Amino acid sequence: MKVIGLSYITLLIYPIIAAILLFGFKKAKKGEFNEEWNSFSQTKAIQGLMALCIVCHHTAQQTCVNWLPSGNIVNGLNVFSDTGFLFVGVFFFWSGYGLFKSFKSKQKYLSGFISKRVVPVLVPYVIVCFLFTLERIFVFKEKMPLWFKITNFTGITIGYYFGWYIQAIVVFYLVFYFAFKYSRYDFDAILYVFAGVLLWVVAGLIIDHNDYFMRGQWWYNSTMLFPFGVLFAKNESKIIEFLKKRFKILVPSSIILFFLSFFFSRFMESIGGYYGEMMGFPFSKKILYRVLTLTPQLLAAVMFTLILLLICMKAKFHNKVLDFLGSHTLEIYLTHAFFLEFFAISYNYKRDSIFYARPWLLLLVTFILTIPAAVLLKKACNLLCKKPVR
Repeated sequence: MKVIGLSYITLLIYPIIAAILLFGFKKAKKGEFNEEWNSFSQTKAIQGLMALCIVCHHTAQQTCVNWLPSGNIVNGLNVFSDTGFLFVGVFFFWSGYGLFKSFKSKQKYLSGFISKRVVPVLVPYVIVCFLFTLERIFVFKEKMPLWFKITNFTGITIGYYFGWYIQAIVVFYLVFYFAFKYSRYDFDAILYVFAGVLLWVVAGLIIDHNDYFMRGQWWYNSTMLFPFGVLFAKNESKIIEFLKKRFKILVPSSIILFFLSFFFSRFMESIGGYYGEMMGFPFSKKILYRVLTLTPQLLAAVMFTLILLLICMKAKFHNKVLDFLGSHTLEIYLTHAFFLEFFAISYNYKRDSIFYARPWLLLLVTFILTIPAAVLLKKACNLLCKKPVR
C-alpha cells in the first residue's frame, strides 16, 4: 500500500486538543485533591473532549488506515486510528455512573424513566437515521430494497453509520431500568446489569463481521465500562478513598498497564484478532482469538478511564469550548458523519478536489459544519420533546 506521506499541518490537532483541555484549568494544591472531580461540569468537559476525539478517530479511518485506496494514506491522525474504543468507553462509564447516582439521589427516578432517559436519546437518533439514509440514497447512490429503506429511515437497522452506540446505550438503559425496578437489593440489580451487558459482549464474540445486527468488535469491546460505571458509583466513597491513598503508585502503574494491554491487543489484531472468519479459523480458534484480543482491549479501556479519573482528581477543567462540547456530545456524535462521509469521497477518489489527500482540511471542514448541525439538532429535539433533550 502506497503512503503519500505525512501531513505536518494535521499534526496541529494535538496541540489544539491540549490547548482546549488546559485553557482555564486549575491544579489542586500539593497534597490536596479536586473534590469536584465528579461534578456535572467536570464530567461533561471530559465527555466533550472525548466527542472531539471521536470525530478525529473517524477522520483517521478515512485518511491513514491500511484499508484505504492505494496511494491515499496520509499520516497525521494515526494516534486516533485505533483508539476509538477508548473514547467510547469513557461515555459508557459515565453513563452507568450517572444512572446509578441519579437513581440514588432522585425520588422515584425510575418513574417515567423511558420518557425521560430513553426517548430523548432515540429522537435525535431517528432524525439522523432518516436524514442520513436520504444522503445514502440520493448522494451516495446506494441501492437498498424497500424494507431496508424503511428500517434505516426509522433507525431499526443502522441507517446512520455510527449509530451502533445509540442502539447499545438504549439497550443498556433498559437493562438498568428493569434490573433496578424489579430487584430488591442494589447488589442483585448490579449483577443483572453485568449479566445483561455481558450477554451483549458474548453475542458480539460469536457473530462474524457484518452478520445479523452486529457489524464488528467496536459494537462490544468497550461496553463493559457501563456496568463498571454502575459498580463504581455504588462503591464510590471506598474507591475514591483508596485512589487517594495509593495515588502516587496508581498513576504510573495504570499508565504502564494501559500501554502493555493496548499494544498486546494490537499484536493480537495483527495475527487475526477479531477477524478469524477471514483467516479461515475454525469456530473454537476464532472465539479464542477474539477473547484474547478483547481482554487486553477491555483492560486498556479501563486503564484509560482510570487515568482520566486520576487526572480529574488533581485538576479542574473548565472553559467555554469544553462547556459547549460537553453540552452537545450526543449531537456532535450523531451529525459529524453527514459531512465526513460526504467529503471523504473527494478525499479518497477525486484528485482534482481541494480535499484530496488533505486530512487536516477534511477534519477542519467536518468539524466546522458539525457545530451548527449539532446546535440545530439539539434545538429540534428540544421542540419535539418539549424539554431539553438531555
